[in-house]
Amino acid sequence: MSPECFRWSWLQYLEIEQTEWDDGIVIFNRLTQDTHFLNRPVDWILSTLRSGAMSFGDLHAQAVRDTVISNDNDSREALHQFLLCLKTLDFLESSVIDYADTALA
Repeated sequence: MSPECFRWSWLQYLEIEQTEWDDGIVIFNRLTQDTHFLNRPVDWILSTLRSGAMSFGDLHAQAVRDTVISNDNDSREALHQFLLCLKTLDFLESSVIDYADTALA
């Protein structure tokens, strides 16, 4: 499925602590007691999705507006890979967008 088919959101039970380093972000998950060192723009992604769920397209557009990434295919794919990584680490969840529901809203 295309990345545009998904909406991304912060896990409600997630409690993390972030420490910024020059070359990345250290994230401590209070629930699992795991520590992860991740590259930027993970901090921007988590901060943005903490305030509300977003479709991939909206998140990509916001990242370009905020000059977090460039508006090209490589940056778009990198953003998608960051999201998949954060989902694997149980920081984010995704759901398939039901376009029939959004058309009725």
